[in-house]
Amino acid sequence: MQNTLSQFPSFHDGYLTGIELAETSAVVALQHYDGTRYRLHLSGIEALLANEFRQGNIISSLKVTTGTSPDIGDLRLLWPALHPEVTDEYRHTNEIFVEDQRSKIERGEAVWLKLTASYGCDLVAVCKSVELVALDINANSQISN
Repeated sequence: MQNTLSQFPSFHDGYLTGIELAETSAVVALQHYDGTRYRLHLSGIEALLANEFRQGNIISSLKVTTGTSPDIGDLRLLWPALHPEVTDEYRHTNEIFVEDQRSKIERGEAVWLKLTASYGCDLVAVCKSVELVALDINANSQISN
């Protein structure tokens, strides 16, 4: 049975157990430290980066942001600054693009997701919406996006 939640629980010391990626969507499998399993559905993905995926990925924090400006350094994880030898025209275009993505998040038109690991996979994404679904009947946490 699935339960749609209204607030994100803390996933500190929980686990990232899987990532299923499609063209513009993804499902991220999470397990709370108490054993409750969840699926985090990302829709309308603009960009996603997951690195160092390992057996036993331990979560330090999961932050989902919309309606406020994320740190530009965080966005640079997805869209790095271009090499200094790249022409100014392309560097300027890159800067405008990243600023536009930041503005979309700040206006609530996009969602910034950052999962920081204690061990294993860090995951960052910009997408249109995020939905957290509890897979265990006894889940008592709620979701928002």
